[in-house]
Amino acid sequence: MIIYWTRFGYEARVVGENPEAGKYAGIDFLKTTLILMAISGGLAGMAGVGEVAGIHQYLGYPDSMSSGYGFTAIIVAWLAKLNPLYTVLSGLFFAGILVGGDAIQISLGLPAATVDIVNGTLLIFLIMGDYFLNHKISITFSTR
Repeated sequence: MIIYWTRFGYEARVVGENPEAGKYAGIDFLKTTLILMAISGGLAGMAGVGEVAGIHQYLGYPDSMSSGYGFTAIIVAWLAKLNPLYTVLSGLFFAGILVGGDAIQISLGLPAATVDIVNGTLLIFLIMGDYFLNHKISITFSTR
């Protein structure tokens, strides 16, 4: 809600949507961008440390540290259209896909890459859907 109710949130939205409009409104693009990068990097770092050190306790095994959650986060953000409220719903949807994928792998004996294939397929269809919504495709047949 900070992004909708505070001055900094307004500046962040304006700079994110149209840097030229932000510059015209007197918003310092570099300062706002650096603050947003620091905040988002700090939050991502805290979440990563909580996940790696606390939940999975992978710090003792650095070879198995990455679970590929960053790639799933890209799909979550794309599906939510970068809206913070929709990101929660999209994240819950993909959490269900990951948990369900683990259950399917165990019960059906499928390989571990099955969930990655489903995530990749969803990303491809999301990109295709965005493309077809924003571009008019017409097929013309020539008769000779």
